[in-house]
Amino acid sequence: MEQRPLPVVAGLKEFILRLPLWVPAAFVALLAATPARADLADYLAVRKKFPPRPGATLATVRKNPAAYQNVVIEVRGVVSGVSRSNTGLRMLVRSDGETAMLDGSAGAGVPGAGEAVRALATVEGGGSLSLLSFVTESEIAGRNLDQPAPAPAAVKAKTKMPTRWPVAQHRSSTASRGPFTDPRILSMYKQVVQAFNPKLTEAQATVISRSVIESSYKQGVDARFIMAIFAAESRFKPKAKSRAGAMGIGQLMPGTARGLGVKNAYDPEENIQGAVKLLQKHWMTYSRQTDDFGKFIALVCSAYNAGPGAVKKYGGVPPYKETRQYIQRVSEYYSIFAPELFQ
Repeated sequence: MEQRPLPVVAGLKEFILRLPLWVPAAFVALLAATPARADLADYLAVRKKFPPRPGATLATVRKNPAAYQNVVIEVRGVVSGVSRSNTGLRMLVRSDGETAMLDGSAGAGVPGAGEAVRALATVEGGGSLSLLSFVTESEIAGRNLDQPAPAPAAVKAKTKMPTRWPVAQHRSSTASRGPFTDPRILSMYKQVVQAFNPKLTEAQATVISRSVIESSYKQGVDARFIMAIFAAESRFKPKAKSRAGAMGIGQLMPGTARGLGVKNAYDPEENIQGAVKLLQKHWMTYSRQTDDFGKFIALVCSAYNAGPGAVKKYGGVPPYKETRQYIQRVSEYYSIFAPELFQ
């Protein structure tokens, strides 16, 4: 894989889940000093100081991000995933048919997956969202903040990425009716794919999501890990091409693509199938070498990014800055998609 610098995104010097509609942006002094969350009183204070624009939603921002730059919006939705470190908090939130990552500084509390929240965020350049403050709907307890109360169904709804599929040899004769035909699962993956690349048509997002799920099922590799890899590599851009010549969603080098039987690396289905075959080789190789989950993920990422030869040469993760940043980025994507694996 080509060595590429880790992108700089609003709220973090090195961010892991950068949606394509979010361009690199500096975290302004105001946001850097503002905790993501403390309590309802703090949320109301921030909301009073920075009132959200009426009628602004994720959908309207997506349509014309330039028109909302530096505007504060209030996002109401259900948390799909959350990741927290010593310096940052990242929430994947589903709201009004749109999914977005809200990224800010670490706060006093973290919402759970499936929990309904309200969040204040500043729209940065390109439509990225910098989190100012958030509060759960349960903390608001019916208080009217110039918005209608959330529907009970929204509070109960949970959007979780499915767990790892069984390996191929364990499938039954009904495998053709497997999880990749389940519209609920497919919808979950499409939400994430389109969050990373909102320029995709509905048909393109469907093809990509279905290919990820089906390849995961056939190869026995966690679909959520595949999603993390592709998000880090290309942000699900089928025509992505690096300066070194890596191609497509999985950023396959020409020689690698040929060796995997990929004739057209810019065809999403072919690229994904080939990339997952490669991941499966690394997945099986390093699963036999260690029982340490973190080390295992680091080795698989290293092999995909720098090549298995580099892993062998250095007896583990190569001392390449780009590879180490890549491991961090993929791991944090993965922790958002599969938080239970990182508890």
